[in-house]
Formats: sequence, C-alpha cells, structure tokens
Amino acid sequence: MKKSRFKVLSIIVVVFMLATTLMGCSKDTTDSNDNQSGGNTPNVDNNKPVTVTAMIMQSRYTEGLKNMIQKLKDEENITLEAQIIPDDQYDNLMTLKLATGEAPDIIDYNVPAIYGVVDAEKNLEDLSNEPWVAKLKNDSNVRFNDKIYAFPFSELTGFQGIIYNTEVFEKNNIEVPKTWDDVLAACEILKEKGITPFFSPKDSWVPQIWMTAGYSKALGQDKVEEFAEQLLTNQTKFTDHPELAQVIDTYIEVFDKGYVNEDYLSASLDKGLDQLAKGEVAMLYGSNGVANSIVEAFPDAKINMCNPKMPYQTEDLVSVAAYSVGLVINKNAKEMDAAKKILELWSTPAYENLYFETKPGFPAFKDVDGGELYAFMLDIQRDYIETGKTVPEMNQLLTPIQPLYRSTLWVYYLDAPGKGMNGAELLEKFQADVEKLMKEKQAPGF
Repeated sequence: MKKSRFKVLSIIVVVFMLATTLMGCSKDTTDSNDNQSGGNTPNVDNNKPVTVTAMIMQSRYTEGLKNMIQKLKDEENITLEAQIIPDDQYDNLMTLKLATGEAPDIIDYNVPAIYGVVDAEKNLEDLSNEPWVAKLKNDSNVRFNDKIYAFPFSELTGFQGIIYNTEVFEKNNIEVPKTWDDVLAACEILKEKGITPFFSPKDSWVPQIWMTAGYSKALGQDKVEEFAEQLLTNQTKFTDHPELAQVIDTYIEVFDKGYVNEDYLSASLDKGLDQLAKGEVAMLYGSNGVANSIVEAFPDAKINMCNPKMPYQTEDLVSVAAYSVGLVINKNAKEMDAAKKILELWSTPAYENLYFETKPGFPAFKDVDGGELYAFMLDIQRDYIETGKTVPEMNQLLTPIQPLYRSTLWVYYLDAPGKGMNGAELLEKFQADVEKLMKEKQAPGF
C-alpha cells in the first residue's frame, strides 16, 4: 500500500468542504444535461421490455433508490428486479452467488471495499471506458489496478459520531457531551429516569463504527496511515498498540454499566431507529448516513450528532469515510447492455437528484444536486472538516483484510460484552486471523 493512496483521502475531504459551499447550485441544470453521456449509450432497444436482476442491502433500499428504479420502468421499459437482502446476510450470500455462478446482473456494495472482498478481475465487468466515468468528480476511490469496476453514488460518505435525540437531552437537562466523562454522566441520568441511554443492534456493521472511527482517532493524523501500511506488511500488529484496545474497552464499558438495550443481540437496526426517533432510547453510535435514515423515515424526529473527545484521543478529531455506496456489474451478467445502460442513465442529474432528494449528501457526479444538508451535518462540517480536524476511518485503510470484517472482527465486537472479553484479548484473537489470511494471500512480509 502506497502513501499516495492515503493522500487521496485528504484531497477528498477538501472537496467535501467545497461541495458544501456549492450545494444547491446545480438546481438550474437543464434537461439537456441529463442526456449528455460523453460517449455512446449501450445498445439496448428502447421499445423492448428488459429485466435486469440485482441484489441490494436492505439498509440501502432507500426511497430515492426506489424512485430511480420506478423511473427506469416508466421511461425506459427497464425493470430492475432487485432481491433485497438483510445486511447481516449480504456478504455470505454475495460471495456464494458469485462462486456458484448465480450472481445477478448488478450487485450493490461499498466502493472501494468491494475490491477487498471479491476478485475484481475475475468477477466484475471492467467499466473503465463507460461514458459516465468522464462525469465523475474524482475517480481515485473507484479504481483498482488502474481500472474502474464500480459505479459510485457519493464522493464522500461522511463521518461518524454519536447520534442523539435532542428532545430527550433537553427534557432531562443534559448538555451535549464534549468528553467521555460527559457521556457517562448523561448515561447515568438517563438510566435513573428509565430511558435506555444507548441502542446497539444485531446488525454488526453498526456497532463496529465505534471501533473503525475510534482506532483512527486514537492513532491520530500523523500515525494512522503509517500504522495501516505497517500492519499490512507485518511490521506492526494490532496488539502493539494499547490505545486500540482502549477503544474497544470504552465500547464494552457502556454494556457493562447497563447503558445499552438488553436485546442487542437480537434487536434490528430498524427497531433502534424507531426508538431513537420516538425518544425511547437517547443515543446510538453511528454515522451521518444512519442519521439520514432516521430523518428519512421519521421527518419530525429531533436528532443531532456530536463527537465527544474520547479518553484514548490526544487530538480532537472526527473520523471521515471516503467511500461510497456503489454498484458493480457481474462479469457474466445475462443482461450486460441493459445493466450498463442503467448505470449510464443513473449518472445523470435526472436520476441522481432523486437519490439525494430524501438523503442529502455529496454526489460523485458533476451537475448533481446533493440536496440540502441537515443541520447536524453542517455542525460537524464547520467544527471539524473546515478546520482540517479529520482522520480517515480505519476500515477503508485496511482493504486487504476486508473479508475478515463481517465474518470475524465484527462478530467479535458483538460477542465481546456478553463473553467478558476485553479489548486486548479481542485484538490478540483478531491479529491471529489477520496473519492467517495474509499468509494465505502470500502478502509481502507474511
């Protein structure tokens, strides 16, 4: 892994800052822009109905995406037959379908994380020469071995922190936490009043946000990139850094003190979002994407986000995610031309604007209206991103070990509170998994 890979993240954060000042300027885009492809549209007979198959994670099947799918059917006679799969089952099913030749035409996944999970050259269609590539604001995050195999929706996904119900805080005279001690004090007040302080779901990708953000903030701006490079070349180990174990220990602490819902191993994220919106729980450690989902489902919900400085931090930083929800095309797609046409159409403002209409963000494509940012996004943007107080989340820096996330590491995080495992023990266990995987890959240094 090269230093230049990580420098890209800083560039993208700068673009994030520019995007917030330009947001909304694209609303005057004309219909002629919607049809500019920059190249030839795949050869599909517009008069002939065609059905393209897809698999999509349940949490990403948003109203905006549904509207895009409906527009395809109404205007192009293209039906996107999507299998909606629970997030915690998605990885296993995707890899199984690819291995058995049963994968659909289009597959939903995070980009560039997909490159660490599947063999792109073997399984995915090369999209480097598609017309929409020229319309990307920045293509560095979708490239793999100098080729593009993925279609991104966003240039920058956002950031992580504590999502909280502002009405619950106000009614209980709780100030927005600025430190970990403030968080614990708020939890104690809430617990005494019969309100569950934190919600944690069975969906393993949610609780892991605490760690992927925490690891990077614990290491700091100057050390996080070096750590990632050295870990992937066997020059350092997770277990060499006690501050990483401390991140896990703070996560476990809220469970040990009874500040988390008792059904965390069985409760769904949807249940948690509903309870948080209604004020039945007060907080959830997540991302602005999760917060967006609450606002989308519950427009009247009073929520905000905060980023308290944790005991393992020496710098006051926010963790940012320079990846995107994206789509790839199965190399053996039955409806290849139609699948490519969908991506070309979806790169235009006519479709992309629908995607961001109910879920504001930072579009990957030029001339797209990302929507009006929510107040909680503007606060973090002002206090951290504009001032350069950011660090890339750990997950995206360790793409080669991505296959271990859902199957191993994130399971350890779910199990740790109930099994009495501390941070040091968890990382020792995971370090062995990392070394085994990297030896199997014959990675340099292993």
